[in-house]
Amino acid sequence: MSDLNLFSVFEIDGTSAQEVEPMGTKSKFWLDHEQLGRCLFKTTRPGTGEDWAEKISAELANLIGLPHARYELAKFEGERGVLSLSFAPKGTELVPGNEFMVETDPGYPKKANRTQYRTPEHVLGRVLDTLSSKNILPPAEWRTTAEMVSAADVFVGYLLFDAWIGNGDRHDENWGILLRRSAGEATQFDRYLAPTFDHASSLGRNESDDRRLLRIESNDANFSVSGYAFRSRSAFYAAATDNHPMSTFDAFSSAAKSIETAAAYWLKQLGNVSDAEVRAILSRIPEEFMSQTASRFAQKMLEFNQQRLLALRSVFE
Repeated sequence: MSDLNLFSVFEIDGTSAQEVEPMGTKSKFWLDHEQLGRCLFKTTRPGTGEDWAEKISAELANLIGLPHARYELAKFEGERGVLSLSFAPKGTELVPGNEFMVETDPGYPKKANRTQYRTPEHVLGRVLDTLSSKNILPPAEWRTTAEMVSAADVFVGYLLFDAWIGNGDRHDENWGILLRRSAGEATQFDRYLAPTFDHASSLGRNESDDRRLLRIESNDANFSVSGYAFRSRSAFYAAATDNHPMSTFDAFSSAAKSIETAAAYWLKQLGNVSDAEVRAILSRIPEEFMSQTASRFAQKMLEFNQQRLLALRSVFE
């Protein structure tokens, strides 16, 4: 493919860093980019494909019409990473899911009382019930329809997306609510579900190429790409007493049982995505970021997950 068709790689100079972002585990800082506006630069940890996983996931979200943060491949002083464009307009504030749940659910553990991101109190039904409230609006850019009206309806799409890309990192700081002051009200705020963001833990981004190739060529169902995809874990629990989180597939299928209309909508969106469209996105990642082996692995993983999810459509027919 011609280099003209590759995704752009934005070069960030050493004078751009303005404000260190403390949330999360990776080195990151905010900057005002002359072309892209307010952005968060996140470095890619050595030996991972966190940068291309973010970029590909954002492009895949486009294919199914999912509200999402925009990501661009970037380099800072020769170090690979991504630019995450701010999705919080001026006058709005992002409240991470854990803070939001503490505010709305007195039994939810405060951050100071936790030692890790994953917590059994991050129960899927609990989150969906909270997002079903009329006080929580869908993302501001979402066009409400007769079938898709609540923040929970859109969040079901986030769950389908996680199951498709194998995102195992939807912990309670990787989703959130945007607060915007209500018109003419000094102390009243409108609350919107934030677009989906932070998808670096997807598409097998931590596997080495040697191991990816072994999985691609394996006849062992457990070790193959499909076996790898099958084991993808979410950060949601079915109950606070569970020892392990649900799989990404089970998280979506569980939500589908309680919010069937939304599940049917998102499955239809996924069913409209062709293998050719996915390949076209993967082919636009420069090889200095993503190898051909990693691209093949991601393609096979997405195909398997898509087929598995689409098999659920018969439930709604």
